[in-house]
Amino acid sequence: MCEWVVQTNPISVIEINVIDVNIEYSNNCIKDSIEIMDGFDSESQLLQKICTSDVHMTLTSSGPNIFIRFISDNDQTAKGFHFAFRTRKKDRCGGILKGPSGSVSFPVDPLNRHDVDCIWLIVVDPGNIISLTFDRFSLEASSTDGCHYDYLSIFADKEMKVPLTENNRYCGGKMPPNVRSFSNIMLLRLHTDERDESAGFSARYFAIPADETCGGYLREPVGVIVSPNYPGRYPDSYHCVWTIVMEFGKQIHLNITSLDMEEDVDCISDYLEIRDGSATDSPLIGKICRLPEENFISTGNKLLLIFQSDMKYNGNGFKIIYDGTITGTRTGIANVLIRCFVIFINWFHAQIH
Repeated sequence: MCEWVVQTNPISVIEINVIDVNIEYSNNCIKDSIEIMDGFDSESQLLQKICTSDVHMTLTSSGPNIFIRFISDNDQTAKGFHFAFRTRKKDRCGGILKGPSGSVSFPVDPLNRHDVDCIWLIVVDPGNIISLTFDRFSLEASSTDGCHYDYLSIFADKEMKVPLTENNRYCGGKMPPNVRSFSNIMLLRLHTDERDESAGFSARYFAIPADETCGGYLREPVGVIVSPNYPGRYPDSYHCVWTIVMEFGKQIHLNITSLDMEEDVDCISDYLEIRDGSATDSPLIGKICRLPEENFISTGNKLLLIFQSDMKYNGNGFKIIYDGTITGTRTGIANVLIRCFVIFINWFHAQIH
């Protein structure tokens, strides 16, 4: 085992250029491996773990240290690896982040935290999505509703047209929720004004194979929702939640084009719930485990879909096409009456069962 620590001055970062790698391959990195850490020791955040040959990439530290560890077994030998590195001054904030995992933080320089507009673009390999988790968060809060001074927004696209969360401006001291992207791209935008200072934030991201995930927050006017591994069999004990939100005044039309699940009388094993709103206690429109004869339509601009599977039979799942371009025709008292009717039907059904 060999270990190296690369260091620079406190106001710089380190770029590692992976030029060539030729080591013994293993599926789970149990033979030869190279670990690159974002810090000065083996307990630091993992930037990359390499256990195959022909790897070419550039990695950038978040601070002035990078730790590298090479481990080989007593089996097959190979040529080894060739890395080059250079140092550069820290960006004020923002940048393009690549690789299967990494971190985002602000401020990089405590003296440069005012009046900034920073964008981080996270890109992972195609076929993966991005999971983002916050470790700390504190930005200047607004005295009124909304975040008007300092705020962080999270988007699913480079053009910043598709927010990943419903409340897409975060400020104050409340930690944002964990977020997953729809594709291999996620964009974070931070804005601060010239006024109060705050502690900033730090977050970690990592790539997840797209076929192992499900659920999400959908704002595109038309889209497709499929069960995990569709059209193959979905996994055991899966719980997925999709929230569909359109602009105010629109309704959402669901067309379930195919559905194959474990069937029982009350759909208590595997099922798909459709709720008329964005909360888990919103009025239940339908709970299904077989292909319905009719389509579903929301009374407002939000729908919640919940998929649950047990540990028994696994079907081929479902495919749903949703359309949120329909202009709402049920407003005011009519909308309220419809919701009340749905609640009454659900209550009556519960009483007779």
